[in-house]
Amino acid sequence: MFDWDSAEALYRLFRIGLVALLIFGYFYAVIGPKPQEVADKLLERSEEKRIAWDGVILVTILTIINFILLVSFMHLVSRAQPVIYKFVQAMLSLLTICTSFMLFSAYFRLSLYEEAYGYTQTRFLAHAFMIFMFVLFVIAFLKIWRNDFSLLKYYGIAGIAAYVVLNYIQVDAVIAQNNIQRYYETGRIDVAYLMELSDDAIPLIATLRVDKGIGDRIQHYLQEKRDNLQKERSWQSFTIARYVAKTHLQKE
Repeated sequence: MFDWDSAEALYRLFRIGLVALLIFGYFYAVIGPKPQEVADKLLERSEEKRIAWDGVILVTILTIINFILLVSFMHLVSRAQPVIYKFVQAMLSLLTICTSFMLFSAYFRLSLYEEAYGYTQTRFLAHAFMIFMFVLFVIAFLKIWRNDFSLLKYYGIAGIAAYVVLNYIQVDAVIAQNNIQRYYETGRIDVAYLMELSDDAIPLIATLRVDKGIGDRIQHYLQEKRDNLQKERSWQSFTIARYVAKTHLQKE
């Protein structure tokens, strides 16, 4: 397997670490998360929505690139010179910490974005991906300082755990709950998007039927949903979410 000389790797890492520090400083000194300032500027305009979302995507891409560099250096750097390799470990740790802060910045900005424009499946999954990436960076940080630490093993465990959690929690129900809470706080809600959510969200959406502002639209939607759920279906199409939604609507 290709093996980098530790001195060469240290030089490469120093340049990468310098770039990471510059990017880190830029995000926090120039456009870093300033809660009130950012929240005040998040207006309901498509151009600003695009810029805000592009910023989140940019930071996420930088995080992925740094993650690839981190894993590559850990596997390709020679350990023949312990003293130099210690400096390599320090630079890898610096890269990990700076990237984690960048990831936090993206997570924070996405949270502000959601507060301003609402909660969607894409934004929820973006949050989940950022949390997953942070876990991977924690595992990588442990690997940097412990050579006997199995990176592949714990990455596999983290991946399986993330898959199970995402399939266990009711994503659409969480999205509906957050949007409804936002509606009570701000008076703004995308009713059309709520109606696109799966059956998991029906019990929560039903709580809006008595609302004076959107109650009529919700009532009409729930009536159509009830009629649709009453239709005969094959047993193969049975889902717990559909059964719960059907039972809930029948009680209304």
